[in-house]
Amino acid sequence: MSWFEVIQHNAEEKIDIVARSGFSNPLSPKEVADVVQILAEVLTGKVASKLFEGLSSFGLDSRKLDLGFNFSINPEHMARVEASIGRNELTDHRVTFVMFVFASVDLKHRLDTSLPQGFRQSLSLTEYIQ
Repeated sequence: MSWFEVIQHNAEEKIDIVARSGFSNPLSPKEVADVVQILAEVLTGKVASKLFEGLSSFGLDSRKLDLGFNFSINPEHMARVEASIGRNELTDHRVTFVMFVFASVDLKHRLDTSLPQGFRQSLSLTEYIQ
């Protein structure tokens, strides 16, 4: 199984990017709670407010993290977002955002090798999306 899948909702002009990874080592209950805290901070931050509409699914246990990110594919909406962030290629930035979220968790709770090599480079997202 791939680390992500894209689910398109044509009638709603939206897509979900569902990404998943396991943890290198099983987490304790306290560490699971810490991951929730990290996700809450990242998903409500400035970059998140510009790049995604919300979560469509959420799964977390001691062994894995599965998140569904909901994005508009309406051309007018996408153009407004690109104008607000001062960057084109919004589709690429959305994938980088998904990797940014997982890399943020990985900083403290190491993820397994299911994510693409180099995904930690996505942590620089906050430097160019203001």
